[in-house]
Amino acid sequence: RGLYPDFDITLPGDAPQDLYLQVRNFQNLSIPVRLATASARETERLREMIGQGLMLGALLSMALLSVIRYLEHRNPIDGWASGYSVMITLTIAQVGGVLNAFFWTPVPEFGNYASSVMPVVAVGCALLFIHTLSSLSNHHPYNAFLSTIGWASVASVLSYAVLDRFVAEWICNVVLLIALNIGTVLTLLSWRGGSLIGRWLIVA
Repeated sequence: RGLYPDFDITLPGDAPQDLYLQVRNFQNLSIPVRLATASARETERLREMIGQGLMLGALLSMALLSVIRYLEHRNPIDGWASGYSVMITLTIAQVGGVLNAFFWTPVPEFGNYASSVMPVVAVGCALLFIHTLSSLSNHHPYNAFLSTIGWASVASVLSYAVLDRFVAEWICNVVLLIALNIGTVLTLLSWRGGSLIGRWLIVA
């Protein structure tokens, strides 16, 4: 089991063969197709798993550290940090195919929607986290706007429940692009305004 769909092909003899592959999706997309020997694919699969494991392990360690700090000091910021770390970890695991390969196997339809929903929710949560951090600083003239955009990003995923998948995907992609740009611009403005937290967010 790997992070990407693959299957074995047994070709009789050395004669040229025609191979037809049908892929169903709600929108047009380009899918790279690559042939590899079984041993090469196993090596690649192992390398993918090690890379994903190291990255997700580091993110989960950060989330666990934030939880421990919250339990020790009862600082709400540590609670936000742990929730943010878990959300980012789950989103990266979903986009990277880990959740689809090991968690959503019994319900592939849910995993299909999760790949569209989770990045938008993660960006919204990131803006809300930045909003919370900015509240600690005296330099937060754009703080209320960040909160509005963050909640709007999270709420936009409800369009999947009431609209056609293609339309909902288009709406969420537009919201995602706007939220990313606004978050970046407002963080830069906060940093230029002398906010120490803004400087740390630029580095992050």
